[in-house]
Amino acid sequence: MKLVFWLLTIASLMFSGAQVASAAQAKTELEGTWIAVSAERDGRADGELNGNRLTLSGNHFVIQRDGRPIYGGTFHIDAHQKPPHITFRHTDGALKGKKWKGIYEVENDMLRIADNAIDTAKPRPTVLEAKPNSGHIKINFRRAKP
Repeated sequence: MKLVFWLLTIASLMFSGAQVASAAQAKTELEGTWIAVSAERDGRADGELNGNRLTLSGNHFVIQRDGRPIYGGTFHIDAHQKPPHITFRHTDGALKGKKWKGIYEVENDMLRIADNAIDTAKPRPTVLEAKPNSGHIKINFRRAKP
């Protein structure tokens, strides 16, 4: 019986260690600056966001338009959720104290995020889209060249 307990304990530690490693890998994958190349807001194309820059560093984010910060704060990911979750907590600017709850996907040099930035009272999206009247926005970003 003791052997079974120890084997389960070791397996549990190994699994949690793997989770920590995969979470760190996911965070590293997001690090850097991303440029918005297209967006949809409540089911409609939104070219106004094209060119905005999202910088993710450590656990901080900044969104800039025309070289000026417009939003900033901290972010948290949960890569173990399907799809992976991302939460932006605003600590600066007009949205201070607000949270955007979203999901994301990284593929090669593209980052796709769908979140409830239009209406923070809406729930986190479950799919990477922004249907009409959803209160969601979907932004496609391309990794900025160093």
